[in-house]
Amino acid sequence: MPTPIFLGQTAVLAHQNWLNMIGNNLANVNTFGFKSGRMRFGDIIGATIGGVTLGNGVSIAGVDTNFSQGSLQATGQTLDLALDGQGFFTLNDGNKNVFTRVGTFALDETKFLVEKTTGFRVLDMEGKDIKVNPEDFRVDGTGTTNVELVGNLSSKTNAQGSFKVSTTVFDSAGNQHTLNIELTRQDDGATPPVATNQWLGVVTSPETGAVFSDAAIDITYDSAGNPPTTPADVAIAVDFGIGSQALTLDFLGTTHSAGATNVKEGSKDGSLAITFSKLVVQPNGDVKAIKSDGSNEIITAIGVSVADNPDGLKALGNGVYEATENTGVVNIVRPREGGTGVLRAGFLETSNVDLTSELVNLIVAQRGFSTGARIITTSDQVMQETLNLKRN
Repeated sequence: MPTPIFLGQTAVLAHQNWLNMIGNNLANVNTFGFKSGRMRFGDIIGATIGGVTLGNGVSIAGVDTNFSQGSLQATGQTLDLALDGQGFFTLNDGNKNVFTRVGTFALDETKFLVEKTTGFRVLDMEGKDIKVNPEDFRVDGTGTTNVELVGNLSSKTNAQGSFKVSTTVFDSAGNQHTLNIELTRQDDGATPPVATNQWLGVVTSPETGAVFSDAAIDITYDSAGNPPTTPADVAIAVDFGIGSQALTLDFLGTTHSAGATNVKEGSKDGSLAITFSKLVVQPNGDVKAIKSDGSNEIITAIGVSVADNPDGLKALGNGVYEATENTGVVNIVRPREGGTGVLRAGFLETSNVDLTSELVNLIVAQRGFSTGARIITTSDQVMQETLNLKRN
């Protein structure tokens, strides 16, 4: 039968480990996705004397992980994800699948979606790595070759009176630019001058201040103010820094009547280049690529793992777990299915540590440790008294 000093030792060791666990819980109170631990004690059965079973002290019967839901904290980051409900994000560490509730995701330098802290790759519903190459979503733009101008140039405009109109065009790379067109009514050169039906124009760039010398406009209307016929189309040349670009200004849709001047841009050709903008994740796991023109494309879906026995998962650190023999079968399903939670983009799950409970446990564990230590010191004193009896 062990002496009381050894029984006290089991109490000290057990409560020391409990204090370590409580300290770890408290230290991770602000760790995203952290799940608190709980320690279970069990009594050690000793010998039976006179039909009575004596105790042999205390041992650690087991350690449980509390997988209850933590609160969701808004971050504003589109690739920060939280699970509102059961399940785990599925990662691959390069050798095996592992699981986490920490959704701090980002695209790495190789364009794979990874968890930031560990660098482990995030898996989709099929258990495959998620890779997003922005160049896959690029659509080259086309340069503008023709711009239609519509409206009226007032015949009541005085000689040398002018009017400005702006138009947006695309260069050969699909980049958008603005052109300013200034039209000025001409006179006959007499004194005093008499306004004619001829209008001259110049094209400038408000972006650079450049005046395109090869972009002179010269149109003339007949006395009835009908659309110009010679020339109705004005071929000009502009340069946006990537080479000269031929552009036709079509004045066939303009008139020269007594009404107000209201010339504006009509139809035109050319298109803006479309590029990848960002990733967004839907509550059902769909991963969408958002493009610069506002369109989107579903490229995959993030999978959520569910285990037969989550308590059988083994912690690896950094909020990551691996399956063990006690975990049972692990399946990857779509969020909202198979009892899993909903994905919340722009949120992270906070620690589920109950600060009040842990502080209470800290006091209880300290008392248990002190009691075990007192058993040791008291046993030591009893042994000393026993030795003194022998000497006497």
